[in-house]
Amino acid sequence: MESCAESIHNISTKLCAKVGIGFSDINGISIGVSGVATDTEQVELKSHLYRIANTRLETLPKTHITTDAECALVGALGSVEATGIVILSGTGSIAFGKKNDGTIERCGGYGYPISDEGSGTWIAIEAIKAIIAHVEGRGKKTKLTTELQTQFNINIHSDLREFVQRVHTDNKLLTQVPAIVFSLCNNDAIAQHILERTSMELAVLARALLTSFPIHKNIPCSVAGTIATHPVLMSFLEKQLSNKPNRLRFQQPIGNGLDGALLIGKSVWK
Repeated sequence: MESCAESIHNISTKLCAKVGIGFSDINGISIGVSGVATDTEQVELKSHLYRIANTRLETLPKTHITTDAECALVGALGSVEATGIVILSGTGSIAFGKKNDGTIERCGGYGYPISDEGSGTWIAIEAIKAIIAHVEGRGKKTKLTTELQTQFNINIHSDLREFVQRVHTDNKLLTQVPAIVFSLCNNDAIAQHILERTSMELAVLARALLTSFPIHKNIPCSVAGTIATHPVLMSFLEKQLSNKPNRLRFQQPIGNGLDGALLIGKSVWK
């Protein structure tokens, strides 16, 4: 928590310097943080921030801390008052919903490998599994194999064990795989199948939240995160969410998490 506070303080200081203002010129700070979901965690983070400011003889403005998921929800729906659901998918995945009474509900987002279905990490692992199955002769041929060989300068067919070792030890490799899957979506059946399954997994997260929503149709459902907002996946998701029985209405995101943080800040410090 302390290192998180240090990072937030450093980012805030650099931003102030960039626009030529000091903390004293700011009405308040609105922060969306991943993994800081409870009131206790948010109070603890805030106390660390104020302590850091005090040790540097600074006066920190009033500070509001929430989750990055709430910022994504508000940004995607375009309003602090808006109710609905946002599907977030980047490195991880989660569905986050706000009901008419302001109650927040969530589904998923517990970290890979026990959760985060439909995330970038999940896509990468599914692609790696498909490549291994192809090379071992127990799965369908896929252009993913050739593409990863080129991208990472390794002959997967002859050096499969070395490739698997790199997957286990090189986190950077996994972060680069989803872009390759997206690039092959239109001319590789395996890549397309992985992305179709991705949209199915994310739609399941959103529909799971419906059990806590009032029974009515046309509940807005939007997306956030680098994976979910990719045009290819948004197209798949829109089709998934329109399948019957259907209570969700797909909505193109109005803004992103930064827009949401700004809207939340304006509502808190007005």
